[in-house]
Amino acid sequence: MYGGQVGERAAAADDELVWRGGRVLGECLHEPTDVVGGPLDAHDVRWEAIEKNDMSRWWFETGPMQEVAEVLAASYLQCSHHSGARTAGVRLMDRGMPMLEASVAATAAVRENLTPEQAAD
Repeated sequence: MYGGQVGERAAAADDELVWRGGRVLGECLHEPTDVVGGPLDAHDVRWEAIEKNDMSRWWFETGPMQEVAEVLAASYLQCSHHSGARTAGVRLMDRGMPMLEASVAATAAVRENLTPEQAAD
């Protein structure tokens, strides 16, 4: 989504906003809070090889659609099982299942020239 140093700063600012929002929510509810998230590539070792071999080509051209969906889903699941999340009364994820489903559907739509309805199936 973001690119270069500017992108890194913008992504860090996004993460900071999510973290602060989660803390405020926890304080309002008087519950311990854990903010789970960050980049999906931090949650699955397969991303390292994908990033070394031109991630955009893998995502939109060369990686089998099943593999793309599997890596995204495994990363999401690992992220959602963040160690601190088990003890928190409130968990705030910066990405959820709707975003995972939308990412896979959008990728399928672009790669296979599908309508949004076809890709959602």
